[in-house]
Amino acid sequence: MKLDLMTAGMPLRAVQQLARHATEAGFAGLVITEAGRTPYLSAAAAALAADLDILTGIAVAFPRSPMVTAQVAWELAEASDGRFRLGLGTQVRAHIERRYGVDFDPPGPRMLDYLLAVRDCFAAFRTGELSHHGEFYDLSLLPPMWSPGPISAPDPPIDLAAAWAQESRHALSGYVHIPFCAYRCGFCNLFALGAPRAGLVDAFLSALERQIATIGRFAPLVKTHGDASFAAELKAYGERLAAAVDANAWD
Repeated sequence: MKLDLMTAGMPLRAVQQLARHATEAGFAGLVITEAGRTPYLSAAAAALAADLDILTGIAVAFPRSPMVTAQVAWELAEASDGRFRLGLGTQVRAHIERRYGVDFDPPGPRMLDYLLAVRDCFAAFRTGELSHHGEFYDLSLLPPMWSPGPISAPDPPIDLAAAWAQESRHALSGYVHIPFCAYRCGFCNLFALGAPRAGLVDAFLSALERQIATIGRFAPLVKTHGDASFAAELKAYGERLAAAVDANAWD
């Protein structure tokens, strides 16, 4: 069994010290989340300080071009001798639109195109030929002086994409946030309530049970047949899921 240590970004000398201490304590990796500081600089500092697996968990995708993300991940893969994993996420609408000032909608298809664009950038760094023509990102120019070039390490794994690729296409998963927290994790920006009034927890759980029951009726609509596009099916399922939640979750 391998255990990773999770932290938010911190001053670079401090993260190097943490990486060394984590190695001495027997941790296999360091997971760095994005909060007030970028995870990438902390990941670079950790990679140069200790022999650890390094993962961004997560780095916010949309404010950065797929090319910028790919270049940074490429350099981190090289610096860590192939022990860097790129963990990406969308963040939430308020932060993307009001803190970063970039487009959020539609997050699912946009993220899928983003992941494919990053992978195409990785391929271009090895071949010199950049070609990605997606719904949201169109990338076709990479002169030699602007490419980081090939590296001996393999392409950095992209954890969100890897999770999709390895899962059965007859099953989907979801994340349920239970907001009654006595202590807020440093990386969490979701709603939390440490001292809920009487009856609120039971009411929340009852509503959650109704939501799960409602959504469960839509699960059989996701099917895979031959060459059918899983991405298209996932998008259609997401639309049905959103409609079910809007109509039934909090009545």
